[in-house]
Amino acid sequence: VQLLLLIFFAALSAASAVAQEKDRRTFVLLLITDMRDYEIVLGKLVGSLLPITVLLLITVPVLSMLLLLGGVAPTQVTEAAAVMLATAFAAGSLGGLVALWRDRTFQALALSVLFVALYLSLTQAVAAVGPLVAPAVDWDGVHALLDPFVAMRAVLDPPPGGWQQLPPAYG
Repeated sequence: VQLLLLIFFAALSAASAVAQEKDRRTFVLLLITDMRDYEIVLGKLVGSLLPITVLLLITVPVLSMLLLLGGVAPTQVTEAAAVMLATAFAAGSLGGLVALWRDRTFQALALSVLFVALYLSLTQAVAAVGPLVAPAVDWDGVHALLDPFVAMRAVLDPPPGGWQQLPPAYG
């Protein structure tokens, strides 16, 4: 549930941060400052994702309390936090990109949600069609690298012998 909320709130938060600048007509003023383009974009992205990152960092100790119950390895907690952080950053980047592309706030927010939903659907389609097109490729691994929910499932249920390569959480 937290991963799903992180995806959509990160995209909407980043999109609304840029869209508010455009609505107040201060984005043009921001562009004519001495700041470089990447400083503006990264500043907006990091600023909009700061509350979400704090929320994620607060939940890490709660997830760490599962270690006391047993059956959960410390690497699973670390990998789960890495999946959630990377997913929030990717969704926020997508929201910021759409907000920089579109002029209206509603368009930016609606397209951000639409693109997130389309991306998640596309990863499911790749996992379904991929083995039919190229059976030699490890499509389960590709699917785990592309889909955050499959990566989280791989974190929660690792293979019995351990990972032969890099775990999907770090991919």
